[in-house]
Amino acid sequence: MARSGWINGFLGLVVIGGVSASAYATPNRFWNNSNGSATYWDWANGGDDNGLFGDPLLVNGDTFLFFPSNFRAASAGQGQVTKSDRIEVQIFAHPNVTLGEILITEFGDYQITGSNGSVDVGADLRLSEIGGLGRLRTNTMNNEAPPMPQTTGAGPWDGSVAVDLSFDFPEWTALTLELTDTLIAIAAPGTSASIEKTLTGAAVGITIIPEPASVALLALGACGLIGRRRGK
Repeated sequence: MARSGWINGFLGLVVIGGVSASAYATPNRFWNNSNGSATYWDWANGGDDNGLFGDPLLVNGDTFLFFPSNFRAASAGQGQVTKSDRIEVQIFAHPNVTLGEILITEFGDYQITGSNGSVDVGADLRLSEIGGLGRLRTNTMNNEAPPMPQTTGAGPWDGSVAVDLSFDFPEWTALTLELTDTLIAIAAPGTSASIEKTLTGAAVGITIIPEPASVALLALGACGLIGRRRGK
């Protein structure tokens, strides 16, 4: 199956200077919790284009969990069916904190019956710096298990994509995060194929990890404050 943009594509971090956050479209639908505060960062203007992800739940102070209910591509012999959606959210590190790594994890299941069907999944992560140098980092998921595309069988699938910002200088403190997900099901007459993001627990997780050195400095500052209070 041809998989333009997902298979045989470049994998890695792409550096493009001078790209501003305003280069990207705002989401068509804002989450119910489109603005809020996590342990080390705040978020604003969170939403998606097609409503397939749903509204996230913040857990552990650093992770958005999504529970999509209808993010599914299914073909019952009618050729290729594609479902796609895009998340966008702005992330602002708290004072004295810098952003270290963005990690996306995804889960779902698939099923193929007959001999002329296939399923595929792709995820494209884009991080555009707000202010600063206007940097852009991108990466594409390709470490799916089982490897995609699949042409037989049924079962769960998972994949991940990450961008590590911790080696960049100057450090990142604000960015626009975009995640575009695509599911593809292809089935010839007499064959059916489906793939979806649905599994017990959460189907999609977005973890935003602060740079370790900035967290350590905050911890030292807190310890110093406690020490001074005890010494009074």
